[in-house]
Amino acid sequence: MFYSKDSEWWGDEPELSVSYSSSEEQLIYAVIALVVIGAIAGIAIFLVKRRKVKPPIQLKGPEMLKETVFCPYCGVQNAASSKFCTSCGKDITVR
Repeated sequence: MFYSKDSEWWGDEPELSVSYSSSEEQLIYAVIALVVIGAIAGIAIFLVKRRKVKPPIQLKGPEMLKETVFCPYCGVQNAASSKFCTSCGKDITVR
């Protein structure tokens, strides 16, 4: 909004001030605290789940009787006939 020089507001903008009662301030602080705590908990859960290492796959049944090889990249036990690791998917053929 523009004012002319004759306007009583020329040069000075009206100040906007908002005042809250103490119970409203406490509610605002409580909501901010819950959002911060929720964000920290979410980040912590994400980091913990990302770090979980899958246990090595143990072969069972007839495959146990066959010769097995271990993946040189992740150490998981695989059937000797496997070309790729069952855990990480990398090539485990002997060259």
